[in-house]
Parts: sequence; structure tokens; C-alpha cells
Amino acid sequence: HLPSTSDLPQAMTIDERRKVAANLTPTATFEMLKKIPRELLEHNSEEGQALRQQLLRGATIAIFCAGYKGKKFIYQRAAELGAKVVILDGSDSWAKEMVDEEIIAKFIPIDFNADNDAVFHQALEAIKSLADDPQVGAVDGVCT
Repeated sequence: HLPSTSDLPQAMTIDERRKVAANLTPTATFEMLKKIPRELLEHNSEEGQALRQQLLRGATIAIFCAGYKGKKFIYQRAAELGAKVVILDGSDSWAKEMVDEEIIAKFIPIDFNADNDAVFHQALEAIKSLADDPQVGAVDGVCT
């Protein structure tokens, strides 16, 4: 059976989140982001959009569950913008084909039928391992 949202583990406490964040190695994108005033990042202009796109270029984004195949255009656009996308999904996901098509950088199968703790640890280890992968590097952001 597929887990429901009521089966999900409790959210981490603020202290637990701080501990995890403190142990992450900052990426170049993260380091640049810290130096840019928020109002520039959020500015509704061509310049603001260009800045956001520049920051995205070269960033590694991990995405949990690719969704249905009709969302392929999202991954194509991310590739056009220079993002390195890594998809973590079930081993039978259609998203695997996008590696060969050079749309995404990597596909990592996750057994979502395992218990919640096992899924969490599989995903965490997979994301951590990307830092040592010269093809993608450390993760700059995670999406679902």
C-alpha cells in the first residue's frame, strides 16, 4: 500500500532543522545568494528575472517524484536555464528516460513502498552522495 500523508513522520523540530542545516556544505550558489540583497532577488523587472536565472544556472536541484509525463516540459525548461536536475522517484518512473535524453543530470530510484524511516534515509543518503558526484555536485535546492 502507498503511504498516506497521515503515515508521514513528525516534522523535525527547529533545533533538528538547524542541526541538519549546519552540517550541510554551502554550495557556490548558496554562497552567492547570501550576498545578494533580498529586494534585488524579488524585484519584478527584467533585471530581477535575469539575476534569478543567473543564480539558477549551474545549480543542482533535487526533485522528489517527477509527476506525470506531461510535466516533461518543466524539466526541459530547467535544462535550458542551465539547472542540473536530479530526480528521486520510484524505479519504474518514466523520468529515467530523461537522463539518456540529457534533460536531467541523474535519476535516483527510491523505494517509496518501504517504511517512512527507510524512505527518509534512502533519500537523505542519495542527496548527500551527490556532493561527491562530479557530474552534479552538492544540492542547492530540493523540490517536491
